[in-house]
Amino acid sequence: MLALLLLANTAVADIRPIDDELYSETYSWMADLDDGTYVLAQMLVTNIGPGDRNAACRYIVASSSGSTSDGKSYDEGEWSKILNGFRVGKCRLSADANGARMHIEVNDATIDLTTSTPFVARRPPSGQVQVPSGRYGVEVLATHHDVTVALKLDGKPRSAKGRGFINHSRATALPGKVARRWVRFRAVRGDEPWVVHARLPADGSAATGFTITDDETKTVSFARVGSRGTGAKRAYRAQIETEAGRLSITTTGEPLFRDAPFEKYGWLGKLLGSLLGNPVTFTYRAKLEVDRRTIEGVVEIALID
Repeated sequence: MLALLLLANTAVADIRPIDDELYSETYSWMADLDDGTYVLAQMLVTNIGPGDRNAACRYIVASSSGSTSDGKSYDEGEWSKILNGFRVGKCRLSADANGARMHIEVNDATIDLTTSTPFVARRPPSGQVQVPSGRYGVEVLATHHDVTVALKLDGKPRSAKGRGFINHSRATALPGKVARRWVRFRAVRGDEPWVVHARLPADGSAATGFTITDDETKTVSFARVGSRGTGAKRAYRAQIETEAGRLSITTTGEPLFRDAPFEKYGWLGKLLGSLLGNPVTFTYRAKLEVDRRTIEGVVEIALID
């Protein structure tokens, strides 16, 4: 009976573009590999910027030996829907009852992520946000699953196993209008998987968001983010409350990666940042403390000016 229920709720990698000028839609797949490597792969379609229904795919790979990232954008005619998914240039994502597959190919780099876990959409009400200029919503498709990742970077192929997390977001509002801070924690390894997704609104109102454990979803009612230090030594601590109690997330060590997509465009990036909101995301190893337990995972701290 459970198998039939899961099959009925299995989602595909659907993309649903609309004509709203602020529309954007992103699939994100994070993998925390057994060798300590962090991988983030994304495919998206958006109307923001010149032209409509443009698309992109990108990746970040970070480990103790360093990090690398790249991405490529495409015009409307260079992406399309495929069976149970969509393709962007040479990148593609598909999902069905047998699992999910994402292929990222940017310049000379390729990344293939594969899991036998099907998408089962979870849409916490507190993950759906209405702001004056539009809406933002996120659904979690797989909270913790076995994943195999094949990478070819700098001409050197390798393969590794690990655990992953997949989500899908859809918005008709500029990032800077949705939030001024995001805290996104994922513990996908170990015996106690956790997801924490907290939004600090742009207008200064009360935080919203959710936490997900194996069998429960809770609503975030309060969040505060503080920091100490500067540069690579900067550390963050987030204090969060839900109806189940308090928890805290503390970064450990230096950032795995700093993602500032507009900076590489120089003066144009500054202009885009002033219009759209200038997101800078720091990814760290982190510890979640809850009910006198410590759970290790990865956190993204996103700052939007």
